[in-house]
Amino acid sequence: MNISFKLKNFKKISSQIELKDFDRINYFVGKNGSGKSSILNALSFLNDETNAVHFFKKDSIVNLKINEKEHSLVWVDTNPNHVGKIISLNINLYVFDSNGNEKGANGISRHSFNYDSVGKDQLNFINETAEYLGFTTIKAERIIDNDDPWSNDIGKRVFKQDEVLLNLNFLSQGFKAFNDIRSIILYSVSNIDPKHISTIDGIFVIIEEAENNLHPELQKKIPNYFNQILNEIPLEIRNKIFFFVSTHSPFLIGTSANYENQKVYLMSDGSPIDLDLKETNISSGYNGIQCSWIVAQMLGSDITDFGYPENYCILEEYSLQLILEGLKSKNLIKNIQFVSASGAMRLVNFSETINEILNLNTLIKCNPYYFDKYRIIIDSLEEFAPKEKERIEKIKSNIGARFTELNEHSLEDYYKNIDAEIYKSAIEEIATAKGREKGIPKSKYANIILNKINTKEDFSILFNNELDFLLK
Repeated sequence: MNISFKLKNFKKISSQIELKDFDRINYFVGKNGSGKSSILNALSFLNDETNAVHFFKKDSIVNLKINEKEHSLVWVDTNPNHVGKIISLNINLYVFDSNGNEKGANGISRHSFNYDSVGKDQLNFINETAEYLGFTTIKAERIIDNDDPWSNDIGKRVFKQDEVLLNLNFLSQGFKAFNDIRSIILYSVSNIDPKHISTIDGIFVIIEEAENNLHPELQKKIPNYFNQILNEIPLEIRNKIFFFVSTHSPFLIGTSANYENQKVYLMSDGSPIDLDLKETNISSGYNGIQCSWIVAQMLGSDITDFGYPENYCILEEYSLQLILEGLKSKNLIKNIQFVSASGAMRLVNFSETINEILNLNTLIKCNPYYFDKYRIIIDSLEEFAPKEKERIEKIKSNIGARFTELNEHSLEDYYKNIDAEIYKSAIEEIATAKGREKGIPKSKYANIILNKINTKEDFSILFNNELDFLLK
């Protein structure tokens, strides 16, 4: 589906810009006044041309295009100070503002969760949120406060969490914020009859400042929840729905890097910007892996605060790093920072390799963010000399399950699981190379194998399921 949105002279957007190639989840990031809310407001006013006149000028452009159809706001010369629309698109618009403000355009669906009137279905929904967030679920009970055995009084309903009476209006603001986001997302999906989906060109769900009232740990769960919803909804709806989310949260953007169908659009002073923080007129957005650090910079953060990959992983040799980095770019494995002990294009003996592993281990474990998160992957220890093996075993005992010892003696031994001829050629060519020059054929055949790994199943076959914990 080809989709683009052109804007000019609408609120903070002065020069003409074009945002295109939207994915299912699209985040808009920038400082206050950067124009991200102007983009979302322009989308919301597509179905409210009458009130759009407050922001729309004679030379303004608000144009949404999906394939060959379009929806545009236009200035009406024959009726000054009026705005009309040219429309061949049929779109559904849903808006959630976490500030609770009923602002913006008419002609769109707003849905809020009512905590004053909670029935069985609403409580089930709240408890689904609680279970997703790892909170204790809430129970409904009826209390009879009457000593008269002949009374017909059926008592009053109360809610309890951890055996403590609870007024649902006083649930934590963070919990309610996440529950409300779930509510608008599911409302926008459930409100569509699959039988009529063929008549709809697009379903647009607009969420402003999704991170409001959420602790960073809950902010990180938003991209995960989007991913879960996309996997659960019917395909015919999934192919029509687009989420547009404004955010100031580097935590949220950093986590979005772990999922397909999620993009980030960077904004500054009313224009999109590229990864060099330079203004551009046209943007196709970026994957979170590409720009989580840029987002941190934009929001005044430091690399020691934000933008970390999910984990650090020390590898014994550079060839494995080549394969894993390539598979990360193919979006098959997690956003993990890989570092090899042997270094690029050079081969060192076991003793040197172990020294490098020990140095890296010391360096990374001293980082308060990673000291209990990083991993080590190493070939089988059987061929190590006793002293070398003893040194490695100490690390293994310290980090426990985060230490992975492969069953094969070398990386190349796994190649036969994918292609016996490649395996044979790699072993022969590496055997004939001398010293550090062995790094050249090792890297060569690592890239050849990389090109043959295109699915998660291929990866599992290659490594006999030993490295499946790296998969997304």
